[in-house]
Amino acid sequence: MTTPKTLFVRLKPYNPAKGFVVQRLVVQGVRFMAGHWYEVNAKLATVLSTIHETPDNLETPLAFDILSREQAKALEAKELATAARANIQRGEVAHAELVRTGAEDPDPQAEEEADPEPQPAQTAPDLSTADLKQTARTKKGTTRRRR
Repeated sequence: MTTPKTLFVRLKPYNPAKGFVVQRLVVQGVRFMAGHWYEVNAKLATVLSTIHETPDNLETPLAFDILSREQAKALEAKELATAARANIQRGEVAHAELVRTGAEDPDPQAEEEADPEPQPAQTAPDLSTADLKQTARTKKGTTRRRR
């Protein structure tokens, strides 16, 4: 089996419970942000496969997911499905809590009917160059206007 020319890598999403605490990392001039997929060449992927969350501690988990395009898509779909199930379960728990306490579900139509009064648009004042004054710092670090 031949190694693909490019692979998809991702700095594992921030999750301190699992030991994933690095949120951004620069390796060989490439900046990686946690949770984002990047297409890299096989040589850089090999380097990234050796990087741990804590560089001096080999007991910490590896910092990167390194997968092919198909594997990356499958992993992303699996994580989205898991997140959707978790949100549904949280909603069921919240509904069960409302039922247990005897509270009523908020009525979404009631919120739509009660339109708040429109707020006036905030616009910046029109300042001419004559109105603009230079500011100078005083010894205490506050500013004052020069005349």
